[in-house]
Amino acid sequence: MGEVAHLNVSGNVAMLQKCANPQCTTPYKYFREGRLYEFQVTPDSGCQSESVPARSSRRELFWLCDVCTASHALTCSAGRVEVVGKKTGERARAA
Repeated sequence: MGEVAHLNVSGNVAMLQKCANPQCTTPYKYFREGRLYEFQVTPDSGCQSESVPARSSRRELFWLCDVCTASHALTCSAGRVEVVGKKTGERARAA
């Protein structure tokens, strides 16, 4: 599905490299472009949709470029971060 653009906020840092949409190749340049999403991620169960983080979770940031933000959003579903079409509800895995 492609490399995921994310940043681990609470420990080791992975640089954002590209849009989280696996079908987009837009490179990351600035936070002011596009939209950042933050999810709690655990080693065992992946992303968490609950607002109360598990003890072993870490915060990770995912970035969508300006173009993808116009038509897509990121969501946490079944432990995975997914790219969802805003109008169609179409899903693609981002992580």
